[in-house]
Amino acid sequence: MLGEGQGAQLVELTREMAFPGEVVFDPEAVTLIGTYGDELSVHRAKKTWSETLQRSFLLDRGYDYEFQINSDLSYGSFKLTCQFKSACARYAFWRLTNEQAPEAQYIIETAHIPNSDTGQSELSGAGDLRSVLEHEFSKIESSYRRQRSVLNSIVKAVKRIVGNRPAK
Repeated sequence: MLGEGQGAQLVELTREMAFPGEVVFDPEAVTLIGTYGDELSVHRAKKTWSETLQRSFLLDRGYDYEFQINSDLSYGSFKLTCQFKSACARYAFWRLTNEQAPEAQYIIETAHIPNSDTGQSELSGAGDLRSVLEHEFSKIESSYRRQRSVLNSIVKAVKRIVGNRPAK
């Protein structure tokens, strides 16, 4: 019989627990970008976004806005991009990104979450809509913090090794 620690496999959890879903916007390209961890979530979000844009802003798919789905299987992420094309659609985008349509904004932010008892806990954890520029800055900042903590660990390890050597 194997001991508790024997035969165990180290698992990289950063990919498995990456993100349940997140929506950012690009003000220069007039696009919403949703990033999801599975294909079902991206298609659920696409359907909900389309219904919300039609119901809340009377926009027509194809004329006012277009969807595009891209997948990056190496990271297990799926991106839903919605580009706003017409003047009415750009105004709807402005309303969404400037907190002028909070109901529609909330529906878009939580569109990937299924309508069930298990999905209710995820609703409160859904992130707020924010600019892709802020999003990229926070990624850089968290990467910096991660690198700094690794460097601190290395420095502490070197100090322990050097500190244990006898003086010459």
